[in-house]
Amino acid sequence: MRRLLLTFTIFLLLATLWPGRAVEAAQGDNPSTQEPDSGAVLCPPAVYLASQDDCLPLGPAQFLTEMAAQGMPYPLQPLPAYAPNPDLNTVPYSYFKVTDEGLPLFWSLDDAMANQPSGQVLQPGKFLYVSYQDRVQNDQGVFYMLRSGAWIQGEGARAALPYPFQGLLFSSTPRNPFGWVLEEGQSRVAPGFDSPYTGHTFYRFNIVQV
Repeated sequence: MRRLLLTFTIFLLLATLWPGRAVEAAQGDNPSTQEPDSGAVLCPPAVYLASQDDCLPLGPAQFLTEMAAQGMPYPLQPLPAYAPNPDLNTVPYSYFKVTDEGLPLFWSLDDAMANQPSGQVLQPGKFLYVSYQDRVQNDQGVFYMLRSGAWIQGEGARAALPYPFQGLLFSSTPRNPFGWVLEEGQSRVAPGFDSPYTGHTFYRFNIVQV
């Protein structure tokens, strides 16, 4: 018992006189250098085009930086454009689109109602629009008076309703491609019809950057 007590007393004495030495012995003769700050934490999600000394640009930061290097920054920068004045969409004329079959012309409303054409026709065209200045609807049908004074029957003509789409006015060349949505649809998390939806719906005339 006395020998055990003597050994314990000597150990306490040595630990008191050389505490630093005891720690060094526990760590080894060549302790490793302190870990730099850059290896301690990840950089916050952002674009890092230069090397960082205080954090590691990995994870979300690495993804955002790689996307920015390809010309796709996040969040997307708005287009250098603005919507025109909606008053510019108002014109003092009415139009209809001529069908692919064409339309016969009549010299008067009575001729049009009696179906007695003048012998002249509006030739068919894929994008042929004609303006009219009068529209008559009665028991005989619907008839349009063209700005030239000739009449046509409403059958075979489709009235062109006012179109809300105006496009955009640009102050400079866009940085990346863009487009307008034509039909309502939802986006997916990845290419392919098997990919799940994101829950975001795009509507007609929404602007999307590609």
